[in-house]
Amino acid sequence: MDPPAPSPRPPAGDGAQPSERNRQRPRSALRGALGVAFPIAVSFLFSFLVGLAGLALGGLSSTASVSMPSTCRILSTD
Repeated sequence: MDPPAPSPRPPAGDGAQPSERNRQRPRSALRGALGVAFPIAVSFLFSFLVGLAGLALGGLSSTASVSMPSTCRILSTD
């Protein structure tokens, strides 16, 4: 098995060029922001879809409720 080919660019650590390090900062900031924003967006989307499903299922129920006539008697203890 052949060894892996060497990387053409050095990693963005201490040995990297300053321009490489400057490019790496916005990428990591964007990645961090997406790492926070994505779960929040998915949570709102999931809540929205559950609400729509609830409205759709609520619309399927019958509007006329079935009721039975009842008689109320008030008993006094005089």
